[in-house]
Amino acid sequence: MSHPFKPVMDLFGVHRLTGGRCLVIGDEVGRMAVDLGDAGLQRAADHLVERAENYDDFRMRRRVQRGAKGGGRATEVDRILDNVLAMKHSHLVGLKTATAGQPLHAKVVEVLDRCFPEGLGAVVKIPYEDELIQVRRIAAYLRSLDEGTIEALGIRWHFSEIERLLPEYAEALAARQLVTAGDVAYAREGMHAALCRLVAYVVAMYFDDEAIELRDKLLAPIFEQQARLSALMRARRLGRSAATPAEESDSIDGLLGAEQADDAAFEAAERADDAVAEAAEAAGEGDVEDVTVESDSVDAGGADAGAPRLSPINLPVD
Repeated sequence: MSHPFKPVMDLFGVHRLTGGRCLVIGDEVGRMAVDLGDAGLQRAADHLVERAENYDDFRMRRRVQRGAKGGGRATEVDRILDNVLAMKHSHLVGLKTATAGQPLHAKVVEVLDRCFPEGLGAVVKIPYEDELIQVRRIAAYLRSLDEGTIEALGIRWHFSEIERLLPEYAEALAARQLVTAGDVAYAREGMHAALCRLVAYVVAMYFDDEAIELRDKLLAPIFEQQARLSALMRARRLGRSAATPAEESDSIDGLLGAEQADDAAFEAAERADDAVAEAAEAAGEGDVEDVTVESDSVDAGGADAGAPRLSPINLPVD
């Protein structure tokens, strides 16, 4: 689904800029709007700043929650928790054999059956959200045991680790659901729409011949950022040419092309996640880990044009 502002945005030859560059433009034009006493221009500039901050916030949250290449924080905590549960299960199975014929044997069997009634796999080889429910059940049962039983069974460390990891696991799973690739893409569209809206206001309100100089002054921050971005993208394609300004030479990888490549990879990862989840659900298989897709081949000028249009999520339409 196209962004609601898309038909209007297509009328302008305004380049898609990064969040930081839109913030600079909004701040500069906003200061000029205050000097001119133009409330409408001030609102348009503030709107751009708001959308740029929103986009940067969504993008950063998206990057943080996906975490490392291994699948994000949720996957990392899940692996640690699975190891703790596996160690606890192995310990109890060994203790069950070692205590055969002893008074402690019955308690070992009881704890093993209550924690792992269908075996270890039924706890650690299931989707994350289902495992969270199982771990909460195990933790609740362990809390009901008296200190003497926990010490006699030798599961004090396992119990402590489960208690420590449980809230972290729940938090990581909640964060996994906060921001999707669609959220990031739609926030970027909203930011670009706000930039086009600012241009439209300036062109409409300062169109007289007498206002040409003022109009050019108000649009100068946009022209400047577009020129700087074009120069940097040219340098990026040429492999950091000597013409690249020294103070920006280290920022090339964080420019528009890298942003759009990241977002395109996120969108591809979301589609892959959905496909893997559906396949696993159909097959009744275990954990569905995040799929990370990397791409260095998305061209700065065409990444957005070739990406699928996404439904609006989380952003109000003005």
